[in-house]
Amino acid sequence: MSSEVFMRGLFSLVFASVFAWVVFDRYDNDIGSELTEKETQRYLPYVNGFLLPLSILLTVGLSAVMFGPMQAAQAMISFFGTFLHISIYYLILAAFMPFFRKHISARACAMLWLIPNYLYICNMSYMELDKPLLWLYIPGDVIWIIFAVWIAGFVIFLAFKLAEHLAFRHRLLHGSQPVTDQNTLVLLDSIVKEAGIKKAKFRLVISPMAHTPLSIGMFRRTIRIVLPRRNYTIQELELIFKHEIIHICREDSWSKFFMTFCTAMCWFNPLMWNAMKKSAQDLELSCDETVLLGSDEKTRKKYATLILDTAGDRRGFTTCLSASARSLRYRLKSITKPIKKSSGALIVGIVFFAISMTSGYVALAYSKGSGAQLIYENQGFEQYSIRSVSNLEDEHNRKYEVVDENAFHRYLSDLQLSDIAGNYSYSSSDKVSYIMDTPRGTKVIMLFDDMIKITRLYGDSPSSETYYVKDGLDWDYINSIVIPHPAVKVLLYKDGEYSKTFVPRLVSLVKYVEGAEQQVYRLDTQENETHGVFSQSLYDKAEFVFSQPVSGRCRITVYDWDRQENYTEEIEIASDIYPFTLADYPAHYTISADFTGPDGTAYHGEFIFDIGYTD
Repeated sequence: MSSEVFMRGLFSLVFASVFAWVVFDRYDNDIGSELTEKETQRYLPYVNGFLLPLSILLTVGLSAVMFGPMQAAQAMISFFGTFLHISIYYLILAAFMPFFRKHISARACAMLWLIPNYLYICNMSYMELDKPLLWLYIPGDVIWIIFAVWIAGFVIFLAFKLAEHLAFRHRLLHGSQPVTDQNTLVLLDSIVKEAGIKKAKFRLVISPMAHTPLSIGMFRRTIRIVLPRRNYTIQELELIFKHEIIHICREDSWSKFFMTFCTAMCWFNPLMWNAMKKSAQDLELSCDETVLLGSDEKTRKKYATLILDTAGDRRGFTTCLSASARSLRYRLKSITKPIKKSSGALIVGIVFFAISMTSGYVALAYSKGSGAQLIYENQGFEQYSIRSVSNLEDEHNRKYEVVDENAFHRYLSDLQLSDIAGNYSYSSSDKVSYIMDTPRGTKVIMLFDDMIKITRLYGDSPSSETYYVKDGLDWDYINSIVIPHPAVKVLLYKDGEYSKTFVPRLVSLVKYVEGAEQQVYRLDTQENETHGVFSQSLYDKAEFVFSQPVSGRCRITVYDWDRQENYTEEIEIASDIYPFTLADYPAHYTISADFTGPDGTAYHGEFIFDIGYTD
């Protein structure tokens, strides 16, 4: 398990536990806090419906202001994976919802539709993944055609829904009049106080255009509870007011907006349209359930009759007492013949943990440009030189030599690189890092199996971009022109038990080209510089693990620090692993050997390390 998965699991578990506790604390049939009056607001929102839309708006808006429209478009594309995940989640949830409705509370069912609002946390740095598991690749400029169609559909759908809401609100409130009947206002005030609302900012009106009691408005100051021109009994008004006050307290208008926003983002998916309708049904079912908590059979029948006698218009982000024809039968059955159900707290917690842990594993990759553009900035690679190469997966910590630098630059410049939509660390995917000297400064190129990360160390601050390579990197070719230098690894033992591993320092490397010596590497060491392992007691045995075959004999020189004496032991290396008995006093060791490189080149290398006591 990577550290990223562990951290995401930890945070997801915390959030899932909070959601589960909230459901249990508020909605449990026996101890739920919504059953009793209290000084604070009694009915609270399931999930704030503006969280994910606001997160997207801020991300895209800030990108547009700071970096321009192209960066804003890329920021918008980065949310593709989130909404793909949400649409798949709603497909699964819709299939399981009949089962959930039978066994868990309607309030928990409603919350299941809304918890994806918190998926915005998966875009935070503490929730990022190492890398995606699946890539969706879109070639060339096709991404911008798809993006234009997608955004056009999103804008048209959302604009239509907002216009529908505003037009319905205008038609509904045009000609409406405030309720002046004192008995009605006193009843409403008592229910408001019972709900724990300190100051009611909404108003109660009567509209000739209303056919059912409803509340309309997104903000408390603009919300109106609307009654049709019809005479209601005091008991009916009590049920109506309680129903609408619960909707207002839970901010169900924002919940409907969230579902509409998700549907707009996935307008091309008909399953999302169905999910939007089903979620509205569960919001009404959850409200019915809360209204009737602790009610007797007579009150339930009265409430069912009230719903049956009410025909409503459900346009816009409204919440109303009436039921659609498709949900009426189930809603009446739930009211008149309630079944004992669990709170659903455990289900909500498990579901949130599951969708949080599975988010982000699918990434969108779309064509960006060639390596010549993105790595060499169209300058040609003649002015680029490789200073050093390191392989972060190399257990021997070897140094590398690029034997054909032009071929290497040519290979990188011909690669086709793609932008990646999403937030990933790539921390455990590190393969090989190349430090280049460029006309503008130092640049680090990190190669993964199917990605390239470019880091610029010049300018005011370092900057990095990671790109996807559709066909992956040709490691066979890269390894043919990037040759590892010989290296040795030391395994230390004490009293026959393995203790630790370390890598000696390479101080000199010579290779033989056509019979001539060529100095490849030399380390300038200071006279008293030490490198090795120091502990309270000495190690007695070691195993030398060579990275490449040793040709001929190997010499090991042991230098006694205290007596300033040394001895040399010549050994035959029959395998890549050679056991060696260490001196029983602090000493400096030099390993000198001839190696055969992977391309057949002969090398001579010297390595040093120290074994001694801690000060």
